[in-house]
Amino acid sequence: MSSWFEPEMYYSKDQMFRAHADANGVEPTLDENGYIIIPATSKWSIGGDIGQSRDPSAICIIEQVRRPMDVPDSSGIRQLGPSTSFIRKIRRIALGTPYGEVLNAVAFEQSRLPAGIPTWVDCTGNRAVRELADQLGVAISPIQITSGDEYKLRWNELGFRSISKSALVFSLQASLERGELLIPMNADGIVGLVQGE
Repeated sequence: MSSWFEPEMYYSKDQMFRAHADANGVEPTLDENGYIIIPATSKWSIGGDIGQSRDPSAICIIEQVRRPMDVPDSSGIRQLGPSTSFIRKIRRIALGTPYGEVLNAVAFEQSRLPAGIPTWVDCTGNRAVRELADQLGVAISPIQITSGDEYKLRWNELGFRSISKSALVFSLQASLERGELLIPMNADGIVGLVQGE
């Protein structure tokens, strides 16, 4: 039995390699200097904003990527660095498009990505969207954007996750300023929107 001053951290490189492979479900590789490289990860998510009578609906697809750092840590492992989110697609749907068609567009995007990815849909003031999604078999996680300054996600009485607009805007602004969220721009410096399809 080891005491506090005898940490059990004297593992061989082979043991560390196997431990990381078991923990992450992916075989790490070795770089040219023999350091263990933890493989990059990629997570996808979809965000949807269901438009009201004067606002068009929109769908956004985001990929969050973590890549191995260039410099290994003290144990000789090139750990994953901070995540960077890339907006891979933004699609504006024509004003007046029925909710069912908007949800079918969400389902189409889900079918093109890995199964089970989170799909967050703003259902603020529109409980019918969640019920329609259930009827159509479109898996969504409804959210409700509220007023106020509370900086945490909460479950409300409708079973929606609820977040304040100020928390959402603050998080977005901070991610943009730190370079953690990258938005594709066209030649005019405007976010590229894909109309219809």
